[in-house]
Amino acid sequence: MVSSRRNFLKTACSAFCLSIVAKFGLIFTRAAEAAWPEKAFHSNKLNDVLLNLFQQNKTTKTKRIKLKIPGIAQDGAVVPLTITSTLRQIDRIVIFVAQNPRPLIADFELSPNMEVFVRTRIRMADTGHVTVIARANGKLYSTQKQVSVAIGGC
Repeated sequence: MVSSRRNFLKTACSAFCLSIVAKFGLIFTRAAEAAWPEKAFHSNKLNDVLLNLFQQNKTTKTKRIKLKIPGIAQDGAVVPLTITSTLRQIDRIVIFVAQNPRPLIADFELSPNMEVFVRTRIRMADTGHVTVIARANGKLYSTQKQVSVAIGGC
């Protein structure tokens, strides 16, 4: 009986404290939502995405960005990729797949002083190019690879 009363009091106190925190706005979800680049994620063309994110759309193709991704994806719902680079001062990386319903897949903001290593899994609706754009020292660099998708994932 005593242990159930203690559990009840702990749960009631926790719920009360959480309701006070929520009521007075001490949980900030709006600040995280404000940084979301909504226009870029709703754009269907790479040039529009680049203009929305970087206010420029001129990229330089480079081999200094390494995109490791399978040439044939058995399941488009889970396509693993790894991005590394020898470019210095990269502060942002964007992944774009034109054939997807929402072509902008990911937008990573990085510290310019860190070594670039990004590993993630993406979804691909159909066979197409996976394009990676990196901003280093204010310039945009890109690389892309063709991926054949056996079963679409979007």
